[in-house]
Amino acid sequence: MHALRVAPGKAMAIGLLITTAAIGCSSKSAPSSVATTTGQPTATAAAPTTSTAATASASSTGVQNLAVSTAVRSELLAAFAANHNIPVSDVAGSTPGSVYYGYVPSTGTYWAMGSYEPASTDSLTVKVSFQDGGETGLFKKVGSGPWQAEMGGVPPYCAEISYFPQSVLEAWSLPTTVPAGGKC
Repeated sequence: MHALRVAPGKAMAIGLLITTAAIGCSSKSAPSSVATTTGQPTATAAAPTTSTAATASASSTGVQNLAVSTAVRSELLAAFAANHNIPVSDVAGSTPGSVYYGYVPSTGTYWAMGSYEPASTDSLTVKVSFQDGGETGLFKKVGSGPWQAEMGGVPPYCAEISYFPQSVLEAWSLPTTVPAGGKC
């Protein structure tokens, strides 16, 4: 499978167009702040969101699919940049619709995932580090501890399946097994 690379400025414009179209097609009025919406599939994106992490939905396994607050986005971005050994300013931001966030009450563990774009002013070395799964951050936080970050991989489902509990992937409606014909 080949990935399509879009310049960060164009990605933002495309994301805004998609967001505008989705809001225009919604029968419910959208929240005034797009920054606090979840990166979940469209079916859960209509769930109410607030400026703090709020439960968007709970799965049958007890996993809470959470809305992503601005504060959580900032924490994840900082953990991603630290894992890459780059300043936060070298990251243009998260790819629209790519941030997932959940909580497992039975273990007191928060889980998150997001894809990030390099800043347009980054060196070629930094831009290359965002390729081949390096643009994806896989995150875990126990209780009020710090976020622990790992980089994704290619193909993406391999890293996700090995990093996240199956119940979390199910709550996010992401694959929990390697697709037929796929290899890890």
